[in-house]
Amino acid sequence: MPAPTITLAAKQKSKKPPTPAQLAFRAREKKRGAEWRAAKAAGKIKKGMKWPQYWSACNKRLKSGG
Repeated sequence: MPAPTITLAAKQKSKKPPTPAQLAFRAREKKRGAEWRAAKAAGKIKKGMKWPQYWSACNKRLKSGG
């Protein structure tokens, strides 16, 4: 007996909508991603710095009020 298949529509219906915190995180991530791409294109990123380190530095800067 074959296993029942779940259609894409059924998967989407069972998915919960994102919480306000998740939406805020996604917005911050998109904003920081745009900053990362602009800074990288301008050559302003420290040599060897990768996205996770940049994200961490942005979080520290935002938490300190800068």
